[in-house]
Amino acid sequence: MTDHRGQILFKSAGFTGVDIRHIAVRVYPYSEIKDGKLVEAHRVYIGSKKGDIRASTPTDYIFVCASKDWVFHEFELANEKWPGLALFPKSGDYSLKFGDAQQKSVLLHDNCKVFYTHRYQIILRNTKTGELASCDPDAGSDDDEGEV
Repeated sequence: MTDHRGQILFKSAGFTGVDIRHIAVRVYPYSEIKDGKLVEAHRVYIGSKKGDIRASTPTDYIFVCASKDWVFHEFELANEKWPGLALFPKSGDYSLKFGDAQQKSVLLHDNCKVFYTHRYQIILRNTKTGELASCDPDAGSDDDEGEV
């Protein structure tokens, strides 16, 4: 199927552009158990709730690292090099690249030709210490601070 119900609704309402979504990515201190001892580390938190990527019309996602001294870390996974964000299932339906030379953002363009939820992982690097922090947005990564 080359068109989705959501795309048809958007087009019938006169929407012809690409949906753009900005997603804040933050790093916070975190305690983990390593070799039976409590160790201070950091963890990446993204968006709110589960952070799932769901779209029914072509969408540009702009992931922005909002934490000082942290950048998206290029890494290898499943025999592929990723710009701070790995995305599965691999479909060829999307493009992914750093948004700037400082690696403070990642741009994801989803053509949305196949309708399913992408699963992804993010890895950030501290520019001063080299420490790496990651998250799987489906694993309780909820930084929604509620209403102000």
